[in-house]
Amino acid sequence: MTLRLDGVSVCYGRHEVLASVSASVRPGDWVVCTGASGSGKSTLAHAIAGTLSSSARLSGAVRLERTPVAAIWQEPSSTFSPLRRVLDQVGDVLAARGAPRAQARDLLFRTGVDGKQDAYPHQFSAGQLQRAAIARALAVRPALLVADEPTSSLDPTTEAGIIELVDDVRREYGFDVLWMTHRPRPLRPWATRWWQIHDGVLNAAAPDPTHEAEEKGRPIPPRDSAPLVLRAAGLWKSYREPVLRGVDLQLYAGRTTALVGESGTGKSTLGRILAGLESPDAGELERFGPVQLVMPDPATALNPRWSAAEAVAEPETIRGIPRRQRRQTALRWLERLQLPAAAADRAVTGLSGGQRRRLLIARALVAGPQALIFDEATNGLDPALRDETTRLIRELQREFSLAILWITHDYETLPGFADEVFTLAAGRIRQVSHAPPLHP
Repeated sequence: MTLRLDGVSVCYGRHEVLASVSASVRPGDWVVCTGASGSGKSTLAHAIAGTLSSSARLSGAVRLERTPVAAIWQEPSSTFSPLRRVLDQVGDVLAARGAPRAQARDLLFRTGVDGKQDAYPHQFSAGQLQRAAIARALAVRPALLVADEPTSSLDPTTEAGIIELVDDVRREYGFDVLWMTHRPRPLRPWATRWWQIHDGVLNAAAPDPTHEAEEKGRPIPPRDSAPLVLRAAGLWKSYREPVLRGVDLQLYAGRTTALVGESGTGKSTLGRILAGLESPDAGELERFGPVQLVMPDPATALNPRWSAAEAVAEPETIRGIPRRQRRQTALRWLERLQLPAAAADRAVTGLSGGQRRRLLIARALVAGPQALIFDEATNGLDPALRDETTRLIRELQREFSLAILWITHDYETLPGFADEVFTLAAGRIRQVSHAPPLHP
């Protein structure tokens, strides 16, 4: 036996997140644990990894009969220090167990982080940083790898590469895997057993899950009758090499433009330029109204010291609006985004991933935009919550006649949602006549 859970419960105050969980992981296992956002998957992962917050109360027993345990998390950017090179941070783990630091470069090379070992975390794409997180986990020489939604923010191609990488190193290093996810389909070839968790209750003998969803169409406002909100022409952007090569794009009120492409192709760079957070090297950019960007990573986009109400009201704080008025605005938008009133005074770190994404949307809307740019807005959300979020965004679009740029690799959100779809590859953008095919 590698891991045995005996009646494990976790409470935060009076709120029970896990309820008497009993299960085991055996040698050779790749256990896949499914469940909706907020069901308790991450709490279970932290309980096993020994990283529960000090406010959590754990009862029952987590028995590790093979050690050590390593973990990779959904938001790797929040687990790396932004002030130190990734190479050094992997080396720290090696040094802690008495291994030579020089092995860090080999581990990063082994996990596909080639040529960037000396870079800082912010210089990595999401997929590269997740590979670096796997290298850091391997530095522990684990007997059990706990993976908490590690591919939910990645495009399908990169996701498949990460899963295959974990399988390769699992066979080489001989560890077992417990993988938390709300998207089980890509894990089917590797899963030896399935767990399912719902409202903190675990079924350790769950069947192979299936998820089917239907998208209904909606009326599309004709482009020629919709006001132009943003126009980009011939945008170029380079870092060490060109990322954008003469990109043209227009956003219209009440319409949704989708931009798809693999991780690292420049989608986020384009979004930041359109929102005014970066400047292009060349080209023209006209905004005919305020533009707001909804960031992809709540862990880095929200101040962890703030409450939910303070986070939502940030634009009014910047404008010097009185405190009482700011709070009224925040409460109104929290309700509009279907967040419970009790969440207003909770720290943003105490909210679920789906709730924090709604905070980002609410904060953007407080600024009164005419265009919203969503950068991977449904990453990390289970299918039901993803569909609920897109329905809410459509309602807001109709209410405020918003122009939307939907940057995504989640092709399942496109039918019935996007009015037009563009792909970005090799720095160039082109329109496609229909949504790309769904990945299996």
